[in-house]
Amino acid sequence: MKVLIADDHQLAREGLKVFLRTLAEPVEIVEGATLYDALEHVGKASCSGPMDLIVLDLLMPGMDGLVGLRKLRQACPDVPIIIISALDDAQMIETAFALGVRGYIPKGMTGAKLVKALAQVIGGEIYRPEYADDGDERALDQAAATARIQSLTRRECDVLELLIDGLSNKEIARRLDLREVTVKAHLTAVYRKLGTGNRTQAVKLALDCGFRQQTSTVIH
Repeated sequence: MKVLIADDHQLAREGLKVFLRTLAEPVEIVEGATLYDALEHVGKASCSGPMDLIVLDLLMPGMDGLVGLRKLRQACPDVPIIIISALDDAQMIETAFALGVRGYIPKGMTGAKLVKALAQVIGGEIYRPEYADDGDERALDQAAATARIQSLTRRECDVLELLIDGLSNKEIARRLDLREVTVKAHLTAVYRKLGTGNRTQAVKLALDCGFRQQTSTVIH
């Protein structure tokens, strides 16, 4: 198993190496202290053997928050990424998941919980941080919905807008000058990104999170 630990604090990297070696043997660990280091290791891995896991700090030099995560995700779209960060903003966490991370671990977590979280992701599962009360969970739910909406393309937003207006696939196709099969493909993508199973659920989620107010600010 080959793992990249990208964190600008050497002590954090040393601790993570100890935990990872309790979970997988043999394990090859490479380290980086900047986004540039991480991207360089990923580039080398494409020649020397695939990376199996990336453990990433959002606050190390070059990251610029989620901008660096997007760059790394583009460089290695199929490698599981775990974020370990002191940042605990619900919106940021859910945006990170929308970008494809497999785990988000708050810094300061106890060793036992950290090992459990790492084990979940290595085992193919997703690890989400625990929140203290219902208020935190509601904030996370709202942030999740907002992040899902923001993951839609401009055209998918157009289709969803007309879906909310009650138009059929044929009517949406006519309004947007698309083929009906193309509208169906867009709807499939919308349902997948929103985590919904049908038109009714997609419309409800969109309205609940203020979709019509958000669409003018979505950046693609």
